[in-house]
Amino acid sequence: MEAAIALSVVFLATEVAKGRRDNLTWRYPIAVSSSFGLLHGLGFAAVLNEIGLPQTELVTGLLFFNVGVEIGQALFAALVITALFLVRRAAVLRMSEEVLNTRLRYTMSYGVGCTASYWLVGRAAGFLDSVPM
Repeated sequence: MEAAIALSVVFLATEVAKGRRDNLTWRYPIAVSSSFGLLHGLGFAAVLNEIGLPQTELVTGLLFFNVGVEIGQALFAALVITALFLVRRAAVLRMSEEVLNTRLRYTMSYGVGCTASYWLVGRAAGFLDSVPM
């Protein structure tokens, strides 16, 4: 399951790096996001099952887990948006907006893709089973 999650991240990083609008993600965004959301949700459910979420507090545990995940995602998004704002502000004088956008897209998608590829190989080979994603 964890290898499939890493593969989905590699797939999306590849789609972003290509930057084309005729790819699978652009043509079928609801199908892609729904299937990846389901895959990632199943992965989270498996991890929660492994750590021993008490069955008597299932609803409360899932609710607080999801709230924690959403807060973490919002904080991470705020951090990335702030960093992008600062990079754009510093670099806008030295290069055009289009060149800057292209460089940022490649840098971010290759960084995410390389990290997810490492996770994919590690999970598939079994030597990263104890390291959380």
